[in-house]
Amino acid sequence: MLCVCVLNVLTNRCHADTEIIPDVVYGHKDGMALTYDLCLPEAEKRNGAGVLFMVSGAWVSRWVDPKTMLSPLNPMSRPFRLMIDEGYAIYFVRHGSAPRYKVPDAVADVQRAVGHIRENAEVHGIDPDRLGATGLSAGGHLSLVLGTMGKDGRDGAALRKPPVAAVVAWFPPTDLEPYLDRADEFAALDFDKREARAISPRYHVDACDAPVLLLHGDKDRLVPLTHSEAMAEALESKGVPVELVVFPNQAHGFNDGEGARAAQLMIEFFDTHLAPSENSDGES
Repeated sequence: MLCVCVLNVLTNRCHADTEIIPDVVYGHKDGMALTYDLCLPEAEKRNGAGVLFMVSGAWVSRWVDPKTMLSPLNPMSRPFRLMIDEGYAIYFVRHGSAPRYKVPDAVADVQRAVGHIRENAEVHGIDPDRLGATGLSAGGHLSLVLGTMGKDGRDGAALRKPPVAAVVAWFPPTDLEPYLDRADEFAALDFDKREARAISPRYHVDACDAPVLLLHGDKDRLVPLTHSEAMAEALESKGVPVELVVFPNQAHGFNDGEGARAAQLMIEFFDTHLAPSENSDGES
């Protein structure tokens, strides 16, 4: 019991200057709420930009206390703490999970979420045109969906530009067709094969897409490097800014040292592509 109390004290202390708005409801389905958590840096550090983190692994979206997500005691927290330290608001976005819901459902949910976030961003001092998206594996796929597929879920209409201004995708599947025979292993892939291309970012690239940073290990067997290579080639062919960073000897997930390097590259990419425009706040 003492250990639990100490853990709680340390976790809470780490976030004395972070404002957390938990369980924001962006929609409902089957009588259940769809939610995200908003984490805001202390007021003087805020840079006016936000990053949507897709809470998704194998298109399963689990709830974790946002304090735990940010705690230094959590070995997975480094990218989030770095974003907060650099002044970025973080949206932890959840979607309907497998096995009940499939990949097309997750796609529709995150498009709906970004629409709600954009509509309410200015309430929290965030510029809706300075939003980024990031995620790992399935979360990387969903981030690329927001950067390429040009819908925000409010009415399903195509937008003139994507609802996010930059994407950092960590070892993302970009073409779902090769995975549809693995539904026994990944329940979210149990959907009509005819829908696969419609939710595969690789096939939705055009010139107005958001700039993309792809982070991928060359020893990844679950999602081979070819997924990011093909995505980078497609983006380059349309003149979209794209960077592919290959991590030698890394599999589906990076070790501590390479994970730290990837997190720093992510921040540098967002610093470049989510910076205020020259005419922000009336400046010329």
